[in-house]
Amino acid sequence: MGQPDSARGFHAAGEHANGGKAHKHLDVATASRWITKDATGKAQLKLVPAYEKVVVTVGKADFDSVGFDGSWDAAWGLIDAGTLKRMKPEPTSDDLTTYTLAEKGRSLKVVWNSRLKLPALVESKDRTSQRHTVVHVLGIPPARPWDGL
Repeated sequence: MGQPDSARGFHAAGEHANGGKAHKHLDVATASRWITKDATGKAQLKLVPAYEKVVVTVGKADFDSVGFDGSWDAAWGLIDAGTLKRMKPEPTSDDLTTYTLAEKGRSLKVVWNSRLKLPALVESKDRTSQRHTVVHVLGIPPARPWDGL
């Protein structure tokens, strides 16, 4: 028997059909991520969906479900410094150095901008997926998504 579906976080399709504006789900893909450190130096994650005007604290147990690995270094610079140190550098062109790492069926490529001290490109591949992230440096926005909440 156990708990009813509603107590376990499930709900009927009819709730979606009849829910209208009152029934919403957080869109973790479009919500801004507010990542800070706690008193012990561990990463904390809050999601800020602009359309909701709310800040949602994500517990460590739920980091994986929203695509966050809990690494402050990776969040701050897209890759942690320890991984970059293990990678093989190729010749530098202007301010850019390409680093590569291949191990156990996966590969990682980082194009590092030494002047800006951040990656310009991060590509990762394994047997089932690949990820390609290009960094574009933008100015500081006039207001952060959580400033007006």
